[in-house]
Amino acid sequence: MKIIFEETEDNHHDGKRKVEIEWSSDDMTIWEFREKLLEPALLAWTYGEETIAELFNEKDEEDEEDLV
Repeated sequence: MKIIFEETEDNHHDGKRKVEIEWSSDDMTIWEFREKLLEPALLAWTYGEETIAELFNEKDEEDEEDLV
């Protein structure tokens, strides 16, 4: 399976940015897809780890665990 992020317009300095992540198997759960393809692609696209955690509501869960 493969995921590709590519800008639709050329950046006037660098051309188009492109991130391509490929995994050797197509047989994966949605959780594996997130872990092995989506999160690495978002990181490569320069989104921060905290932003990605917020997207998947992990920040709130981590905060709650700290309170226990």
